[in-house]
Amino acid sequence: MKFRVRDIEKYGRKVWQHIEMDELRESQCLCLNCALLHDCEIAKKAFELCQVYGVAFAMTRCPNFICSKPELRDENIFKPDPKQLKIFW
Repeated sequence: MKFRVRDIEKYGRKVWQHIEMDELRESQCLCLNCALLHDCEIAKKAFELCQVYGVAFAMTRCPNFICSKPELRDENIFKPDPKQLKIFW
């Protein structure tokens, strides 16, 4: 392997953790940086899977993403079309 792993306890079970990816997840995951996080059915279902199976992942694509940090919004990159947002709640 070309990455470091360690065993940790999460949601009451012992799991293996990819150290570098888990450290990046907080800053790079769309869900964790979305203004809709607490009202999003996609995020809720993803979190349920994480709890049930003791896994974690970083969301890299989402049709509903709205950046929660205005300082990160680059007008040349981030231009959501409100008509195309599909918010599930």
